[in-house]
Amino acid sequence: MDCLWQTALHDLQGRAMPLRRRLLALASDRILVEAHVSVAPVHFGARLFHLDEEGIWSVLIPMTDETGWIVTIAAFDPEGPRVATLNLDGCAAGLEELAQCWIGETAFRPRVHLNMWSWLKAECCGVLPVYWRAFARYLLQRRVDGIIAPDIRSGRMIERRLQIALAAPPVFIADAEAAA
Repeated sequence: MDCLWQTALHDLQGRAMPLRRRLLALASDRILVEAHVSVAPVHFGARLFHLDEEGIWSVLIPMTDETGWIVTIAAFDPEGPRVATLNLDGCAAGLEELAQCWIGETAFRPRVHLNMWSWLKAECCGVLPVYWRAFARYLLQRRVDGIIAPDIRSGRMIERRLQIALAAPPVFIADAEAAA
């Protein structure tokens, strides 16, 4: 039985190698270990995931609070835009970088990444939003006066996502709508 388990584990590790090599092409093994980046097969739900031997090999990244404590884990589908978390706590990976944000003469502008690959290229530095609405509210609460994007295209996409996340629904007046 023990030999069967070892064979299954070796098979799982073998299937993970292409994704692991892709990660190492972007960030060093030391950076990945320090950031606790891992790979595992997962089953994606609407917003949550669970580990599943028959699932999609995905990149697992811990999501932290401002103090650096891990509050949940996010699973990123390496082939698409799908992302899910283990629980509904947290809104971004690397949130401890925002602990430095404060208002004053030297206001801090956090680096924000649009996707997991950009965050990995930056050696896991900066913030990687997972839930954009919660992240946008968090930026407003911290009174962050700007963010730094890795490039123009990403900057525009980040700005658009933040604007959409903060957009309030239209307000209708009951009497005016009936009159129109």
